[in-house]
Amino acid sequence: MFPNKLAEVIWLSWSEINQIQTHRKLVFFGRGEWMEKSIPYLVEPAAYVVDNNRYEQGQEEAGLQIYSPERLKEENPDRIFVVITTTSF
Repeated sequence: MFPNKLAEVIWLSWSEINQIQTHRKLVFFGRGEWMEKSIPYLVEPAAYVVDNNRYEQGQEEAGLQIYSPERLKEENPDRIFVVITTTSF
């Protein structure tokens, strides 16, 4: 029973994500293929990307600036929504 409940919390439809995005800033965690595949499903553009790879930080991908995950500490947790697009998750 617990794994099903957890999956309901983790996996959201794009419709649900777009609804959340009307009230929160959306940030991708992880630059790469899955981030680029996710962009077309968004009604509004994401705010930015965070990535652990320091060589990616400071770069831009698909029009989105890439920052260190430390950037998330500057955000109000009630006003942000992170979509994990890393393949390392």
